[in-house]
Amino acid sequence: MRIVFLLRATLAVTAMRIVDGFAVAGVLPHCSPTASIVMQHGGKGFGGGEATRDPEPTDYDPSDPKGKQQAIHKAESFAEYLAKRGTASESPAAVPAPAAAAIADVATRISAAQSAALQCLVSANNMYASPPMVVPLDSGAVARVTPFIPEEPKRDSIELGLEASRALATERQAAAPKGEVSWCSSLDAGDHFSLTAWNSPQVYVPHLYWSAAVVDGGSSLALAVDFRPRAEAGYETRLPDGSYPEPTDRQMFMQGSTRKELADAFFTPEAEEWSTTLRTAAGATSAPTPTIPQAPVAGPLLVDVVMPLTEAAVDAACAACEGAVARYLAWMAAAERLDQRRTMMVFAHDSKVRATCLAASTAALQARFGAEAGHTLALADSGPLDIADRGSAQNAAATTNFDASEKDQSVQDMMQVGLDQRGAHM
Repeated sequence: MRIVFLLRATLAVTAMRIVDGFAVAGVLPHCSPTASIVMQHGGKGFGGGEATRDPEPTDYDPSDPKGKQQAIHKAESFAEYLAKRGTASESPAAVPAPAAAAIADVATRISAAQSAALQCLVSANNMYASPPMVVPLDSGAVARVTPFIPEEPKRDSIELGLEASRALATERQAAAPKGEVSWCSSLDAGDHFSLTAWNSPQVYVPHLYWSAAVVDGGSSLALAVDFRPRAEAGYETRLPDGSYPEPTDRQMFMQGSTRKELADAFFTPEAEEWSTTLRTAAGATSAPTPTIPQAPVAGPLLVDVVMPLTEAAVDAACAACEGAVARYLAWMAAAERLDQRRTMMVFAHDSKVRATCLAASTAALQARFGAEAGHTLALADSGPLDIADRGSAQNAAATTNFDASEKDQSVQDMMQVGLDQRGAHM
């Protein structure tokens, strides 16, 4: 018999709820296959009668609990047992596939967690909703991308009129200052969810990504969480024991210094423990096909796993969303603005990261939803290349950050999105 213990636990990290409902495999008790069977009392029963495996049932008073407990009840015959055993062996019970209603319940729970986390993120950074992108899918369902930007969309003062324009200007002056999140978006495709936040280059806080999706025909749940570093740190060279190769050139020394800086500020031992907990939640195993690119995207807290679709897995996905956003917001609340030199360096790195992420997202969404729908969703979810508050020096950094081999279709797509976005506001 396989014994499974469900460990219900709530882990606290600062002021956030972490994963609960982990499934922990139990240990089977040791049994000896050669244990001897000893017949006692000369094969006789305790009363001296012939021992039997099929005793006659006894009469008892149904209103007497003690008598009912001590009575011998009628058992099934050996022939009945063999017949039942034969039927069971000939027609083993198949494991039922998750019902559509069960998957819909999973989607409702994950969507609620995503919406709550998104609301916290948007409110904390004073962001404004842009018109959502609704994309019909081949399944007959629709996917929705809801983007948020750091400034209220501009409105034509001529259409508003003089008084309304003055009132709007006064309202904007009294509004809270603009946050440092340049783009935030949520994707809800019914059984595929994601939440993305790209920061401005004025802060060093890692970008945020979370996703959860029902996969393997409804039998598994894929979970991904990543905090994307703002500089080259060589995390893809990490060895199985958690260490890194000894530096042999200037670039490796610089990457080691960057890793130390990021570990002191963000990727602390406590944060590493948090991500390790997620990687082992609810029977999780590493995703067979990575969903997040390594260099130059993934950070050391990367979670990219697949779990059996259970209550514990849904709890893990929801808590991962809540915990990741809470951690990210704590970092953003303490962020300090970078100087111009660091801002340019961060922007140049971000340009490469965003292009790489767009290429990976396009491939993954096209594989799931088809070429046209996947491409449209990826573009809408990734946001424009024009992130907020960049100047001509940062433009130059972006255009010179790619060599000839890296100027692929993904970069061209990102640049086209930027051109489209600029054209829409001209």
